[in-house]
Amino acid sequence: MLDVARYAVNTSKNNAAVASSVHCAINAIDALAVFYFGRRHAGGHEEALDAIRGAFDENEFRDMAKQFSGLIGLKTKRSTSQT
Repeated sequence: MLDVARYAVNTSKNNAAVASSVHCAINAIDALAVFYFGRRHAGGHEEALDAIRGAFDENEFRDMAKQFSGLIGLKTKRSTSQT
């Protein structure tokens, strides 16, 4: 999936790049949730971070949340600009 995101960026397929990047981030969060808590995220994209809350110190979690929120924001922006 990360290769798809990179390819999409390199070929100016911005919508695909954003969507692939969001899915990569969610897959990474799922992997962390399984590693730390033995379960994966089952809700919506916006709640994915809840699955790893408590696995990292507050500063690390805040940094991850900021990056993930940025991706979700791009996805939302891209989705609404296509309508």
